[in-house]
Amino acid sequence: SLFVASGGADLLVRIHSVHQMAGYTPASLSGHRSAVKAVFFDPTDRVLYAISREGAVSVWELRDRPDAAPADVEAARAAVAESGRAGIGEDRIGTWWELSARHYLDKSHARVTSAVLHAASRLLVVGFSSGVFSLYEMPSCNEVHTLSVSDGRIDATAISPGGEWLAF
Repeated sequence: SLFVASGGADLLVRIHSVHQMAGYTPASLSGHRSAVKAVFFDPTDRVLYAISREGAVSVWELRDRPDAAPADVEAARAAVAESGRAGIGEDRIGTWWELSARHYLDKSHARVTSAVLHAASRLLVVGFSSGVFSLYEMPSCNEVHTLSVSDGRIDATAISPGGEWLAF
């Protein structure tokens, strides 16, 4: 990926470019009510999912900024291309992340302790403090399956590269 997203106890998701670009401002996405436990890009890199400890799944979409002057955006993108560094994410200049949906994963007041997204199948696996895990189809956040596998919390979740195996 050309961008790195991170979340944490400060309730923010930050998106940084791997490459320095004139005209690109790193995004700070706010509005989360508890610590952000996991952040994932979908396969298009134009949708971002942020999962917070209390079970809110925020869906952020990359959109064109309505206040960005088209001539200025094109000039900044052209400057990156002319520098011989085309393909480093210059299409993000003049865009911003907009909250498009928020879903709540209510598992009897259990906290989210881990999460992983299998990007190819858009399958989100979420582990909870109660020992329950759930599978969700993204971006609609439709629950596919829920199962209790432990009396303790699920500290780690993983999906095999092909998406056929889950590990906790």
